[in-house]
Amino acid sequence: MKKRFILLLIITTFLISASCNKESDYACGVKHPEDNLPWLKSILNNRMCTEIYLLVFEGTEYLVVSDCPGPDDIAVFYDCQGNKTCEYGGANPGGGMCTMPVTFTFEFYLQNRKLIYKQF
Repeated sequence: MKKRFILLLIITTFLISASCNKESDYACGVKHPEDNLPWLKSILNNRMCTEIYLLVFEGTEYLVVSDCPGPDDIAVFYDCQGNKTCEYGGANPGGGMCTMPVTFTFEFYLQNRKLIYKQF
């Protein structure tokens, strides 16, 4: 009975740790931005399946909050202060509000984004 309890505890611990995937410690000058940037933490507290990408474009870091992949997923770009700078995908792919530099392309985003956090 004691062995089953320990085995159950090990499996539970593994499943809980596997539900959050942290691939990088730093973005926007802080360690674990998903925990240490209040605006980002607030967004994550209100979502279920979310991926956070780091994108560096022309020397500026952006955090991109994206729905988990699906037919209607949307990616919302934020600067490090939490200001929304662009939207991509959803019902209007590539046609949402976007104040990124004029040289920015969504192809650049798709090729250069770096997954730094995922929650299920």
